[in-house]
Amino acid sequence: MVSDKELGIWEKYDVNVIRTYKGRQSIICETDKGLKLVKELNCHSQKIDFQNYVKSMLKNSKFYDIDCFVQNRDGELITKDKDESLYVMKDWFEGREIDVKNKNEVLLAVNLLASIHCNMLLGQSENTQNYRYEDLILEFEKHNKELKKVRNFIRDKNKKSDYEICFINVFNMFQKDGAAAVERLKLSKYHELVLESARQNTVCHGDYNQHNVLITKSLPAITNFDKCRVGIQVTDLYNFMRKILEKNNWDIDLGKNMLNTYDEVRHLSKNEIENLLIRFIYPEKFWKIANHYYNSNKAWTPVKNIEKLEMLAAQNRIKWNFLKVIFGSYM
Repeated sequence: MVSDKELGIWEKYDVNVIRTYKGRQSIICETDKGLKLVKELNCHSQKIDFQNYVKSMLKNSKFYDIDCFVQNRDGELITKDKDESLYVMKDWFEGREIDVKNKNEVLLAVNLLASIHCNMLLGQSENTQNYRYEDLILEFEKHNKELKKVRNFIRDKNKKSDYEICFINVFNMFQKDGAAAVERLKLSKYHELVLESARQNTVCHGDYNQHNVLITKSLPAITNFDKCRVGIQVTDLYNFMRKILEKNNWDIDLGKNMLNTYDEVRHLSKNEIENLLIRFIYPEKFWKIANHYYNSNKAWTPVKNIEKLEMLAAQNRIKWNFLKVIFGSYM
């Protein structure tokens, strides 16, 4: 049954809602104009304008669909309900997320990523004026300090849990990787990459993963551009590859195919390949696990978190072999 609150939102759009059901932090609506998704807004309106501009460059593709925003009856992208809460409506699609174990679907997603990257070039557009570039060196150095802070906290405890003992046992291995990544990044042509990206005003999806690429009966759909931003596009490729390869135990053939598939659509420069390697070297998942531990209830740690650490340590050796094979001449 549709609530009064929901009804108040639907009435502001030129659609007739037939049925609704819950999505991921959203409401999905079957309407007379196709499937739509409504979600509460948690960002500044300027960010929505930027997302809309980026999507406008992608929406006419013959190879994929995009979750474009739907204007309300007043021609606006953002709708306010009676409680002053803000909402957006987007086109949505009936389908499923890609299967991370299905090579063809993974490579399709890589192909799509390269395709949207080719089109997400803003040039001298005014839409970039309020967006700042990352500084990966500062980010890595900050994370390394945070890792040492967690290590020191655990080391100074008189009584350590099994998780904390495991953390101390694997810390040095990951600390070396973190330091190596920073050193390599400083010696690389990272700043040239930043300048080239700034010259073209390249845009990243910002959250490109298996959840945001849908397999439908017609075209595949690329969704959830909430975190899109101006930046170095190889960041998207790294994030997607890392998550997929972790779930496939750093399969070398899959990694080669992913890189080749991307490069066939959008050529990777030497600087981008080197930057991709450095991002892989950095122990990002270890930092995430450590950060989660430090900011949560340290008195009790689930057994699965110990298993995560042990698995990560075991996979790290496999990952290094993967990197040596895939990035041989760059090592």
